[in-house]
Amino acid sequence: MKIPYYKQKSFKRHIWDFSNINIAELNEELSNLNCENCERENNRIGDVYKNWFDYFYSTVKKHIPNRIVAIRPNDKPWMTSA
Repeated sequence: MKIPYYKQKSFKRHIWDFSNINIAELNEELSNLNCENCERENNRIGDVYKNWFDYFYSTVKKHIPNRIVAIRPNDKPWMTSA
C-alpha cells in the first residue's frame, strides 16, 4: 500500500538585520527627501506613492543589512547552511 507523501517546497525569504542599522545615515538621507521629486510628471496618487515607496525602500535597503535566504521546511532543525 502506497501512502502519499507531500514534500514542502523550499522558498526564498528576505531577512533584515535590524540590530545593525546605520540609523544616523538613514535618518539623514530620509530627511533630505524632496517630496516634489516623487510627483514627477503626473499627480496620480498611486504613481506618487509608488515613486515615494521605491525611494524609501531603496534607502532603507542601503542602510539596514539584509540578505535573501533559502528556507527549506523539510530540513531537520540541526541542519544549517554553515
